[in-house]
Amino acid sequence: MSGLQRFWQRRSGGEQLLLGGVAVLAVLLVLSAAFGYSSGSGSSTRPGSASVYSDIAASSDCTWLQAQFDRADENNQTASSGYERDYTLGYMQAADKRMREVGCYG
Repeated sequence: MSGLQRFWQRRSGGEQLLLGGVAVLAVLLVLSAAFGYSSGSGSSTRPGSASVYSDIAASSDCTWLQAQFDRADENNQTASSGYERDYTLGYMQAADKRMREVGCYG
């Protein structure tokens, strides 16, 4: 029996649960870093490019914002990975939010 097996068997059920939770959290943190999720100045985490979100937030041009939404929508429909769909959806949501803020919908 290996040292790791002996260590694990000596732990109570609660300790095993806590250690398992810590291990899962560590894996999630590594995966989020590996897939490039970036955070802004706030507590929210958004996938994709911070400069794209910044450009959207700075614009009040409804035609340009709609074009950004449409481009992200097209890319979302042909996305090959979950991450790619996440960031294109993020851009769509940001453009939609900004269009609502500046009154593009009437």
